[in-house]
Amino acid sequence: MRANQLLQWKLELPEKMRSSVPPVCFRSVLARAIDSNLTFFIKKFIVPVENAIISGVYGSQRILNGKPKWPHYGLDFAADEGTKIKAMLDGKVTLAEPDLFYTGGTLIFDHGHGISTLYMHMQKILVKKGQQIKQGDVIGTIGSTGRATGAHLDVRLNWFQTRLDPATVLNIKN
Repeated sequence: MRANQLLQWKLELPEKMRSSVPPVCFRSVLARAIDSNLTFFIKKFIVPVENAIISGVYGSQRILNGKPKWPHYGLDFAADEGTKIKAMLDGKVTLAEPDLFYTGGTLIFDHGHGISTLYMHMQKILVKKGQQIKQGDVIGTIGSTGRATGAHLDVRLNWFQTRLDPATVLNIKN
C-alpha cells in the first residue's frame, strides 16, 4: 500500500474507527511504502547477529491461547540481551521507535525501490530516523521488548507491503 493509498484508506474509515487506529501503525506502514531511488539492495546481505541461534522461522504458525494466529513473517535470532546488532545492508533509517506495544524497540531501513528491513524487540537503538547507515554498523542491541518471550532479534524483509522470507537473502536454510 502506497502512502497516498494509506491516507485514502484512513479517510474512508468510519469516524469512530479513525480515532482508534494508533498513529504509530500508520508510521510503520508509511515507512514500508517508501519508493526511493537508493540502490543499497543490490549488495549481499550479512547476518545481523554473530553466534546467534535461529529460534523462529518465516511462515511458522503461531498459536495464542490455543487459537491459530497470523504466521510469523520474520526470522528470529536468539542471543543474550545486550548482544550487538549489525546492519544487514546499507540503508536509511525511516522508523526508529524505542517502545512499540508488540515489537518493542523497532527500526525500519529503506534500501531502495520498496525494499525495507525491520529489526524488532531491541533493547537499545543506536541510530536515528533519517540517518544513513553502512552495512556492518552496530545499530542497537538485542532485547526482549514488546511482546517477546525472551531475548531475541526479529528481522523482517519487505518489498513495499509484501513480506518476504529474510533467510532467502541471508543464505540461511530453514
